[in-house]
Amino acid sequence: MIFEPTLTFVGIDPGQTGGISILLPNSQLSVLRFDGEDPLEVLDGISVALSFCPSVVLESVHAMPGQGVTSMFTFGVGFGRLQGWLTAKGVKFELYAPQTWQGFLPYADTPKAKVRLYCERRWGLDKFIFPGCRVPHQGCMDAACMAEFKRLVTIGEIEPPKVRKPSKRRQAIRI
Repeated sequence: MIFEPTLTFVGIDPGQTGGISILLPNSQLSVLRFDGEDPLEVLDGISVALSFCPSVVLESVHAMPGQGVTSMFTFGVGFGRLQGWLTAKGVKFELYAPQTWQGFLPYADTPKAKVRLYCERRWGLDKFIFPGCRVPHQGCMDAACMAEFKRLVTIGEIEPPKVRKPSKRRQAIRI
């Protein structure tokens, strides 16, 4: 795909401490966090910017062993609301697992360290430290890396992720 200078790239890290990053054509980055706010109200505030996006990247996350049923249900409802809002507004979105979008990041010991290192080199960490905080906001850094991943795929610097078809499970043999 040919890069058009009018394109804007958006990454969304869902969840209670998630965030949204908007990567503008001039490589400027705007970040918004969800902490304590309804994500849909945050999205309503940036709906004009979303209309210029070829596609929004939404992190596809799943339940992990040991997480509570109620918290995962609540997270699932919030994740569904985000998808519903994007669909209702006609905004195309793609779901990428963390392993997919973290593949282009430099090597580090942990995924969070990879994200922090890339954000520090690319934009500086000051952009991710909000008033009253001392550490960078992890959800906003994740969202920024997702937006950058989509930009790099769009301009052809990295290979697009392969679409995987769900595997068919064999029927259990009953004796």
